[in-house]
Amino acid sequence: MLWYYTPMALPFSRDLRPRCVVYDCMDELSAFAGAPSGLAELEAELLERADVVFTGGQSLYQTRRHRHPNIHAFPSGVDTAHFGLARQALPEPADQRGIPRPRLGFAGVIDERMDIDLLCARLPRDGLFACWLDAIGIGRHELDWFDDNHCPPDIVGVNHYLSGERFLDHRVELHALHDCGGNGRDRYADVLAARMLARGADGPAAVLREAWQRYRLPLAVTEAHNTCTRDEQLRWLAEVWDAAE
Repeated sequence: MLWYYTPMALPFSRDLRPRCVVYDCMDELSAFAGAPSGLAELEAELLERADVVFTGGQSLYQTRRHRHPNIHAFPSGVDTAHFGLARQALPEPADQRGIPRPRLGFAGVIDERMDIDLLCARLPRDGLFACWLDAIGIGRHELDWFDDNHCPPDIVGVNHYLSGERFLDHRVELHALHDCGGNGRDRYADVLAARMLARGADGPAAVLREAWQRYRLPLAVTEAHNTCTRDEQLRWLAEVWDAAE
């Protein structure tokens, strides 16, 4: 059985002869920044090859339901009994009693898309992110509010993946088609830095050092897994451990 989470795995696996092909479509990958230019064509080929297609939501299902005869939606679920308690009168948490009203709360994922510079009042006013916020109507005076009301996290979690360090090469003719893409202006190949740099990738030590020097907050290595053999996983774990020390 071949179980695909991305059509980008098709070029190096299409010669296999599995008994069953599953396409598990969990994201609209073509909408991601820097999505490879050939992604749509590869997905069309994968839909032709797949015996069954799963989608991680109704919108993904609606855009593909006419493209495959055996497609099923698996939208996210919710524990209604647990979260329904919020509709009842609950005692006010002690750590919130001193917060004036109105209060703004957030319930959801906090990951790498959360801007720690903004929370720590370290956002450069002449940086690209600040300029982008200004362009969409979030003025400098609103950013100044974070300087006076900064709320840094207690711990900064750091994830580092072997595939996270990239090498962008304008010499696209040297690379496989599935590695080539662009940003709408420039065309380039996006490949693993570890495979291109003679010195190798910077590794987790550089990431941890940069995070500490910038924020001076406690750090936690929140993921240190590598999908490979057991021995390679242990070597990777040891490298991350040594970097943290």
